[in-house]
Amino acid sequence: MAKKLKISSVDAIAVGDVYTDIPLLDWAKISVLVDTTGKKKAKYRHKIYRFISSISEILSVLNSDSV
Repeated sequence: MAKKLKISSVDAIAVGDVYTDIPLLDWAKISVLVDTTGKKKAKYRHKIYRFISSISEILSVLNSDSV
């Protein structure tokens, strides 16, 4: 889809919550992993992801200086 729409990974924000989202999160410049239990943060701490515990926190990620 990204190729068809000519979207580059440097222009992408990915939000995911399951292991099948990992390839998409790895591709996007900004990757947000929804982690309601804290277990994913421990498992994927070596990745450059932003972690949130609920989707309502996404605006704080998007408004942060590091985006």
